[in-house]
Amino acid sequence: MVVSVEQRRDFKDLRDVKMEEDISLLETRPLTVSELNNSPLATDSLGRISHARSNLIALLASGLCGPFSSVTGSARGLLRVCNQLEQELLTSPPVGKEDESVTHYRRVLNANITGLELLVKNLMELACTVEDDVADDNETPASFRPLPASPAPDPPVSATPFTPHPRRLLIVDDEHEIATLFSTYLAKRHGYDVRVLTDGHEVVETARTFQPHLVLLDLMLPGVDGYALCQALKRNRATASIPVVLLTGQGETERLIRGIEAGADDYLLKPVHMAELQARLELVMQRLERARQASPLTGLPGNVIIEREVETRIRTDARFAVCYSDLANFKAFNDTYGYVHGDRVLKWLAQIICATIDELGDPSDFVGHVGGDDFIVVTAPERVKAICSAIIARFDETIPSFYNAGDRAAGFITANNRSDVLTTFPIMTISIAVVTNTRRPLTTLAQVSEASSSIKRYLKTLHGSHFMVDRRSKEDSMSTPLITPTPVEKLADRSAEQ
Repeated sequence: MVVSVEQRRDFKDLRDVKMEEDISLLETRPLTVSELNNSPLATDSLGRISHARSNLIALLASGLCGPFSSVTGSARGLLRVCNQLEQELLTSPPVGKEDESVTHYRRVLNANITGLELLVKNLMELACTVEDDVADDNETPASFRPLPASPAPDPPVSATPFTPHPRRLLIVDDEHEIATLFSTYLAKRHGYDVRVLTDGHEVVETARTFQPHLVLLDLMLPGVDGYALCQALKRNRATASIPVVLLTGQGETERLIRGIEAGADDYLLKPVHMAELQARLELVMQRLERARQASPLTGLPGNVIIEREVETRIRTDARFAVCYSDLANFKAFNDTYGYVHGDRVLKWLAQIICATIDELGDPSDFVGHVGGDDFIVVTAPERVKAICSAIIARFDETIPSFYNAGDRAAGFITANNRSDVLTTFPIMTISIAVVTNTRRPLTTLAQVSEASSSIKRYLKTLHGSHFMVDRRSKEDSMSTPLITPTPVEKLADRSAEQ
């Protein structure tokens, strides 16, 4: 029952109103979000609470949710919140009294009412999508339909594709209704595997055994320091890499800063809309996934992303070229000058390759770091000659500067080889093996890798820096000779043009 402010002046009398009378005077469906936003009852705090209560009671009476469903449990919990907020409002300081503490109290109370309204909206939207697959679009709207006697399985409706191994999420929030609402939405709509804890005492152990992809942690937990809990997760070897997103209220900047300093990866401000919740969680997990798969030295995509990129090109049937670059005599340089100078060379090579692609390539071109001194470029066949030639020229021009004056003048360094025999090693050179699908189809990543390896082995037997394009056709086998007696420079130029 919607009650005006005047009708609520005597709060004691209102407590005698029976729930059955409330339900009998309400519509049998929850109001839409548009109706809730446009209602004149939202003009005062008591009206807003009353309006939220009306929608919750109507939702429970509409038949949309079973008596033991999580939506029903959340609705009942939010009804208790309505009663608590209403009592706080009716016992708040009089309007005429204006001081800092009263102003702060009213601001917090208003924020809580706003949060209640948003939670009610989210719950209504969730309830109306639980069983939308039981009727065609032309039938009665879902918000007016009761549940079928035997509910059909929920469809995998998701902006994030559902996989056999869904993302695991651990929610830690002492407000059971909110945690249940989040859990139900993310599990049903986006296929998450969700576990909920309402206190912080078992968080670290649960995270260690459950190994979630993300922890959604409320800072304000009873009897537990949320900051210490976040630090504990980040200090434990088994949970240190799990991203933590904090849940906190509006206007709590200092708490947010403390949370970030404690190791949190991101934060969400209450109240939060469901769509924003899922989007932010997905963003954090994707960001961490990219960081894990990138080379820690160069920041370029690593093996997992490289494999994904090449396999995508294979599936699209478009013409492409994969250029594998490798340094000759890098190990001898690294052993002689140390890994710090070796890392400088690798970072410089990464910069050369990226700058060349920026200048001569295309936004669709890809650069990755396989590991060590191995890099990869995926580009169009017609750009191979210009790109490879530029990388070789820039590398050969600058690499001597990484050696000391004596070694530059000699043109070599002396170091033990893999057999521990003292040997001379010339100044580093670069070899680029190019595999394309212009003369034969490429159907697997293994095929691309095998073809490039045979070219790299040959190029390392030559003096100086070179690139070579695989010219074998569909009829040729992997044992078909790669070269003719033609000089390599001419062979590479000719093969790049074909």
